[in-house]
Amino acid sequence: MRGTSDILYSCLLTLFACVYTALHLNVPKRGSGFFSLLLTKLIWSLVALLAPEVVLYYSVGQFIEARRLAKYMNRLYQVQRATLTGVDSEKVPDSPIYVSLNSQHHVAKKHTDQKHRLCLT
Repeated sequence: MRGTSDILYSCLLTLFACVYTALHLNVPKRGSGFFSLLLTKLIWSLVALLAPEVVLYYSVGQFIEARRLAKYMNRLYQVQRATLTGVDSEKVPDSPIYVSLNSQHHVAKKHTDQKHRLCLT
């Protein structure tokens, strides 16, 4: 027969495994070791179990920052295209134009301040 501790242990292990699998962390830095990545994911899993609103708050913040960067990049691309074609940049439509990841990285890196945060104003 299964005791209370066995049932509790299996439930907690299942819950931890589900949270661990559901987390999708950022792409790690180049050269990060396996144990460093494992430790980071384990810590985030514990945070998600104990305070899931922290993970939600962090992910919403990243989502808002990514949207702001995408709008900035699209507008920058439109102004660049207008400059190359000789059209007034105010007459360029605000429809989204998708820019490759390489050019986004180059421009984002070019427009960072001393603290490595994007200057999107």
